[in-house]
Amino acid sequence: MPLRAAIYLRVSTAAQESTRFMVKWQSQPGASSYLPRDCDLQGGHVSESTTLLKCCRKCGQEKPATLEYFYKASGNKDGLYSQCKTCHAEWAKANPERIKKAKQGYAERNREAEQERARRFRVEQPEKARETVHNYYLRNKDKRLVYNKEWAAQNPEKMRGYFRAYHERNPFVTRQQAALARAKKYGVAIDPATNLARVYKRDRGVCYLCSEKVTRATLSFDHVLPLSKGGPHAETNLAVAHVNCNRAKRDTILET
Repeated sequence: MPLRAAIYLRVSTAAQESTRFMVKWQSQPGASSYLPRDCDLQGGHVSESTTLLKCCRKCGQEKPATLEYFYKASGNKDGLYSQCKTCHAEWAKANPERIKKAKQGYAERNREAEQERARRFRVEQPEKARETVHNYYLRNKDKRLVYNKEWAAQNPEKMRGYFRAYHERNPFVTRQQAALARAKKYGVAIDPATNLARVYKRDRGVCYLCSEKVTRATLSFDHVLPLSKGGPHAETNLAVAHVNCNRAKRDTILET
């Protein structure tokens, strides 16, 4: 039976001792011996089966010296963290504040690299990115609400710009929210299935008051029977109209 070899990396905790390599030769289960590193490793079958192990500084267990068991640490000679991932996870769980501070410090020192990494993550995995942001918001909802309110008060121009951009990207959503708010104010009947996009498609984007085409900038939706007169918020009572035409009509009930 050909001999098999496994290279073991034993990391000493004593500062005065150097790192020691040992080779474990095994010809059959239960029969093994340790030989110095200068033994003959010329056989092809030996190099193909060699495995480098690393001793965890925390638990003392020997594990394969790969990124599956150890985190990357470019500052170390072997490029791996001194503790295995299991021990590091236990330490991190017991020291959340230190982990948070370390992450913040790294992000500040590598701001551009972190921004680029986050951008690639959003582009390559959009669904996971949205889920990550949503979960973070749920975990820190109260804190984020306070922060958002303070930031909005300090940056009014940026907030107006964000609202305008969102309004342009989502013309039906913002108008639907505004119409719902007015309907609730007047206490009229509300059809939850109301969809302004369907109303726009039904009317082919033409103002029902002047019969002219409506652009996105001049788009509005009018309640034919005004909400103030008891008209419901429903697709059957909504029609496309220019903003100016809608304002000129006010709460007038048109004759049919």
